[in-house]
Amino acid sequence: MLAVPGDPVPRGLVPAPAGVPERYVPPGRLVLVGDRPGHSLDSRQLGHFPASAVLGRLLRDLWRRP
Repeated sequence: MLAVPGDPVPRGLVPAPAGVPERYVPPGRLVLVGDRPGHSLDSRQLGHFPASAVLGRLLRDLWRRP
């Protein structure tokens, strides 16, 4: 997951999600990016995903260090 509702859409990290002109992630939606950019079908192609469709949860974020 790259952004949650209320977060700015991360335009610098991924291309603008398909057909999504909003500056912030809308309520009930998520920006999801797969770990294999060339093979992942994610927000870069499909736009925001409904939060209710996500079947998992983040246990540990390895990219952010305390």
